[in-house]
Amino acid sequence: MKNKLFWIIFSIAILIRLLALNISLNDYLDWDEINSVKWNLECNNSLELIKWISNNDPHPPLFHLIMRFFMNIFGKTDITYKLVLFLFSILNCFLSYLLAKRLGFNRFYSLGFMLLFSLSPYEVFDVKRVYNSFLFFSMLNIILFYDFLNGKRKILYIISSVILFYYHFFAIFLVLPQIIIVFYRHREKLIYSLISVFIFLPYLFLAKTSPLYFFLKKDSHSNISWINPYGLGFFREMFHKYTGEVFYLDESILLIEFLIIVLIGIFSIKIIAKDLKQKNEIVSVYFISFLLLFGIGFIYQILFKQGIIEWNHISYLFPLFIFCIIKIYDKKWFYLIIVFLFTFSLIIQFKDYEYSEIKDLKRIIKEETPQNIYFFPQYYLNNIPYYLKNCKARIYFLKENTGFYPKENSILLLRNLGDNSNENIKTIEFHNYMDENFNVKTFKVNKKFVIYIFD
Repeated sequence: MKNKLFWIIFSIAILIRLLALNISLNDYLDWDEINSVKWNLECNNSLELIKWISNNDPHPPLFHLIMRFFMNIFGKTDITYKLVLFLFSILNCFLSYLLAKRLGFNRFYSLGFMLLFSLSPYEVFDVKRVYNSFLFFSMLNIILFYDFLNGKRKILYIISSVILFYYHFFAIFLVLPQIIIVFYRHREKLIYSLISVFIFLPYLFLAKTSPLYFFLKKDSHSNISWINPYGLGFFREMFHKYTGEVFYLDESILLIEFLIIVLIGIFSIKIIAKDLKQKNEIVSVYFISFLLLFGIGFIYQILFKQGIIEWNHISYLFPLFIFCIIKIYDKKWFYLIIVFLFTFSLIIQFKDYEYSEIKDLKRIIKEETPQNIYFFPQYYLNNIPYYLKNCKARIYFLKENTGFYPKENSILLLRNLGDNSNENIKTIEFHNYMDENFNVKTFKVNKKFVIYIFD
């Protein structure tokens, strides 16, 4: 019966992800998601890909190399990209159970931990870019760290740490707490926890896009000017992504939402403090990682008035969030309420899923056969050439604060960057286009984008 429960939950996780994959296969990749497909098409071999990434992309190359491996087998398309990321999402559910056991949960709550992983809208729908697979390797690393401290799987732990470093630079926030814990409690093992750092150093010094070169640049913070300093809004966004729209309260009752987040924060600190006293070293790793990440981020934004952390950067801390949610009130009925809310939220996500604007745009192009297509902002620069490579219309990417002079038989697509769907209109100056006697139609407006047709 015990094994049956595990496989039932795992089967539910697979089924949910297959349903989400079915939706995803009918959608299009976002602007920076398409990079892995695009770069793998442009580079002739793995060495060329590594060279390109080390000179142009602010991430280590392993994610793209893994994608290249699968694309060489299944084809260099966005479909292969999506299949691989959904595979990681399924594997995350499997690993979550093993991680929960090492976090100190009994069998019931370990299965519960796995169930929340399976039902979380974040784990089902935010299967994008490097972060979901980075979560997989971070959980694997934590599991092997636990085994390493107990005298097992030493080599596998070192390999997992090296993989983590070459997967994302934020690995330092997970490996450094491990080194701190080993230094204070298991000093005889210190050299093994440092090996991965030494193996990573060559790339850190040689890659032109590594954090070392980034912080040495005088204008380094200008390269990430689009990242806002974090505050309450940051934690609200993280909370919404992890739990889904059912928890997304209206702006008019922001105070209630603020109190919910504060209460979860207070309970979480108490829970973590209790586990730290019991020397739960896995909880310690996550907690120290959280403090390091947000402490450094806070100092950076005070010095430069510039954010350095996005909510998806902390996806590897998702297990800590689930850990705190389960432990807030250690009663089975409370846990069942959380499961119900996650399920309800997931249903909403399936019901209200919004397809990419490119899906609508391609349909309009087919119907309207425009001569000119305008895009704002240059957010679209990566994925539009890929998806519209066979389009006969002339494509224009509008820069910030530039004039816009529409031509007859044209389409304008505005990506919404603010709360108001027409926010971008304020950025582009529309120079008397109504005087040109255009018949301007608004095709579609939602919280993501708006499309205008100029006849």
